[in-house]
Amino acid sequence: MEKPSFQPLSFSGIIDTTFRIFSQEFKTLALLSLLFNIPALALQIGARYVQQANEPGIIIVLSLIAMICSVVCSGLLTGAVIQVVSARYLGERVTFSGALGRTVPILGKIIGTSILVGLWIFLGILCFIIPGIIWMFTLALTMPALVLEHVGSSEALARSKQLVKYDRGKVVGTIFGSGILLFLLSAAMGVLWHVGLAAVEIDAQSVTAMVGEQVLGYLLGPIYNVALVILYYDVRIRHEGYDLELLSKEIEGA
Repeated sequence: MEKPSFQPLSFSGIIDTTFRIFSQEFKTLALLSLLFNIPALALQIGARYVQQANEPGIIIVLSLIAMICSVVCSGLLTGAVIQVVSARYLGERVTFSGALGRTVPILGKIIGTSILVGLWIFLGILCFIIPGIIWMFTLALTMPALVLEHVGSSEALARSKQLVKYDRGKVVGTIFGSGILLFLLSAAMGVLWHVGLAAVEIDAQSVTAMVGEQVLGYLLGPIYNVALVILYYDVRIRHEGYDLELLSKEIEGA
């Protein structure tokens, strides 16, 4: 694959690059998203039927399994998506198995760091909400820093704070922009899905309808992490003087 020649990106450039890379890597990202979301969905459907059978013991067990499954799968998905997007942005490619191979050894760090980020945001929300929103933006680049710089949890939190400080406005704009993009795409897909259900006379409240709607959400879900990886690289290139060659060596050699 030809090495790209890129410059620091504007806000619109980040959104455009996000959509382009998402489109280019859609098959891999979709496969990752489905693989690591379907198990939790299956457990949710199972719990729905168990609730109807009024079996509290089984419900508790299924809930615990679903929680553990969700945490592990979310960590694997986050790490693998970051690896895929990073490679594409640097003009390289990483296979489905290659992305997982790079993610599994650091899965524990990803899960632990996700919990720390969640706790910081939760504590901030308890303090009259506004601090939680501030922490959400301040820690937005924690996962890209953790996965791509091969640092520990505390270092990743500090790196995110440092990177966001360079250009807080662009971070806020990118998060909102990617959120709006995801919302619009999800809304469009949802409308098409419900039109299709009506055409074949399937109840919109049925399990089939619910599963289909969830799957559509899973296919679009990686957009947010794609945007964060692009933003992470843009901030480093713009404010830390990193170029493509140095970034490639860092990712390959760390």
